[in-house]
Amino acid sequence: FFAIKPALINSFTAAYMNNGLRRTPYTNLSGNSILGIPNLANVVGFPCFNVLGSVEWGDGCNAPLIESDRNFQLRDTLSWLKAKHDFKFGVDIRHGNSNQNITGQGGTFNFSNLETSLPDSASESQLGFGFASFLLGQVDSASRLVGQPTLGARSRFYSIFAQDVFKIAPKFNLNYGVA
Repeated sequence: FFAIKPALINSFTAAYMNNGLRRTPYTNLSGNSILGIPNLANVVGFPCFNVLGSVEWGDGCNAPLIESDRNFQLRDTLSWLKAKHDFKFGVDIRHGNSNQNITGQGGTFNFSNLETSLPDSASESQLGFGFASFLLGQVDSASRLVGQPTLGARSRFYSIFAQDVFKIAPKFNLNYGVA
C-alpha cells in the first residue's frame, strides 16, 4: 500500500509462480514386452490401463511427462475516499505459460462394461462389469501416442474495473461498478 494522500491510497501487487512436474515410469523395464502386447513400442514403463469403475493402473497415460508452468500477475488498485463515496479503480494483468513434453508411447487401454454386457439389450449400458472385461482381456478402445509432441499453451487475461460504494444513510450503502 502507498498513501498518496490520506484519502487516496494505491495498492500494487506483482506475482510470479514457477511450477514444474516430472512424471516418470515406476520401472526401467518395458511393460509391453513383459505383458506380450504386440505392435507396440518397447518403451520404458508399463502401459496405462483404464478400467471403468476402478482406478488407473500402469505408469500413467502420459508418462514420462515433463511439464513447466510459469505465471505472472500484475494488479493495481487505486482507492479514493471523497465525501460519502468510496471509489476504487483498478487493473489486473495475467500471463500464463504451460509447456508439456509428453514422451509416453506405451499405449492406453480402456476397459468398459460393454464387453461383458448383454448384447442388443435395452439395458446394455447398465449391465456388465469393467473389471470383468479387463480380466478377459476385452479392450473397449486403445490409443498410443506417436512421436514426442511438445505442447505450449499461452493465456493472457486483462481486466479493468471501477466501483463506488455510496453511503446514502448510516445503515444503507449503494454499491455499483463495472468490470
